Amino acid sequence: MVPAANEHKSANEPKDDTSTRGTFFGRQKFWKHCKQEEEEPARLTPMPACLMHWWTPLAIAEGLLRWPLLLAVFWGGQPHWPSSEAMKLCVTIVGAGLAFSAWQQRSHDNAANAKQARAAIERDDYWKRREHIFQLLGSKNPGLRLSAVTLLAELADSAAHSALLNDTEKQQLQRHIIDTLCIQVRHEGFLLPDEGDKHDHTEVQKAILQSIIVRITSPSKRTPHADWSTYPINLTDCTLFTSIRLTNTVSSATLDFSDSIFHKPVTITDSTLSQVQWSTAHFRDSLTVSGQTNTCNIHIDNLPADAPKISASNSIIYLSTNDLHIDIKNFGQGIVTPEITLERCSFFTQSETKAPDRNTYQPFPELRISTNAEPINTNKSPRHIFIKECSFSNIDIISTNPDTIVSISKCTIQRCLYITFERTAEIHTSPNSQNNVHILICQNTFSTPANTIPIHIANRSETDVKTALLFTQNTILRNKDSNHLKVLDISTDATTSEPIHFIEETKYNQPVFSWKTGGPDSLLHISWARFHK
Repeated sequence: MVPAANEHKSANEPKDDTSTRGTFFGRQKFWKHCKQEEEEPARLTPMPACLMHWWTPLAIAEGLLRWPLLLAVFWGGQPHWPSSEAMKLCVTIVGAGLAFSAWQQRSHDNAANAKQARAAIERDDYWKRREHIFQLLGSKNPGLRLSAVTLLAELADSAAHSALLNDTEKQQLQRHIIDTLCIQVRHEGFLLPDEGDKHDHTEVQKAILQSIIVRITSPSKRTPHADWSTYPINLTDCTLFTSIRLTNTVSSATLDFSDSIFHKPVTITDSTLSQVQWSTAHFRDSLTVSGQTNTCNIHIDNLPADAPKISASNSIIYLSTNDLHIDIKNFGQGIVTPEITLERCSFFTQSETKAPDRNTYQPFPELRISTNAEPINTNKSPRHIFIKECSFSNIDIISTNPDTIVSISKCTIQRCLYITFERTAEIHTSPNSQNNVHILICQNTFSTPANTIPIHIANRSETDVKTALLFTQNTILRNKDSNHLKVLDISTDATTSEPIHFIEETKYNQPVFSWKTGGPDSLLHISWARFHK
């Protein structure tokens, strides 16, 4: 790698703006090639397409032979056999057509050879520029690295609009540039002290991510930049110190953030993203997905398991798994107040159909919530999970830590709700949280089929389920008959082994169905082992 020009200066010399100088000289070398191309002599004009058919010389020769021959036959007013001189003249004229054919082929060959020569020169020029930019990226001077990012993005734009490179060469060059930028993002995350301070590394990461975001958008907003909308963007195992904001972004690119660490907020607004992989990423700040003026459409593998604050609203979220997981293991290790909010969102799960070349998405996935997290400091606010105005087939809640409050309100539950209170030896909660309400089920509508129990509760801990649960204003709609909407209520008439007694009543307070639950052996939709497999 080439070191920066001012890295060996004496400490007594005045400092100059290395970032500005690096950018200026880098751009000067980059645009020098464009100036040379403008000074080249005019290139050979290719033959018109209408004259490049294989039958064109034959047609011209036939036309040149026919009309002079007819003229010779009827010369003098009487038809007669033409003289030898007339025949020689006709043959000479036909020879002109054959000469045109030879000139046509020669013109085509010259144009093709000239185009191939220019393509070879341009191809070598692109790769030479790329190698030079690589040397700038390896500099310890952050200003030169920042200018190299700009030059590399400009090189991608120039190559994308080249009329001489073929599609394969363009794709290879774009792929190399994308991979180089992603590797540089990962390198900047190491915060090497001899390559600048944290601010310098952050600025380089910010410039790279902005270059990528601009070029993965739809063509109407990308022009005149290169098209990266179908390329995978591999940003795995990166430590990112800059915030990420996607607004009105429409892209088919795959954004892979697996095992990366985000130290700043990530915001996606009014965007449509084809695939985002971040379930194993680590967020130290907030993650926001929202539709403000338009519904936000996003395809993800699942929600991140390690994120202090997740907010999704007015969005359509497609999952690559069969259900939606909120698995709270490291929840609350970030710098913001721990909270997950899902409001007015539609969720779809991906399932393969019989046709091997087609995938469809099914609505109403299962929602699975596990609160197996480390205890929080008693001085901090409790963790919150708010689910509001969403639809699911089943909801399974595994409550292990009462420091996490789960609230489900105004949702549509197609079948059943399953709640399990578990306790493990590793979890030590604050004494005040043992008898507080930490699961709230309010104003929900159950669309449970007839002869099916809509709510199952199992208590395998020392938690008092009567105080830990709050059920209010929930209704049930049997067989999707809106004229028979019933109210679910909790009665105090319950036993010690089954402390929760649900009553299904008509709007006139007439009981039609009831059941008891809340014991350690209550039937569950899935076992604890299956939930954690």
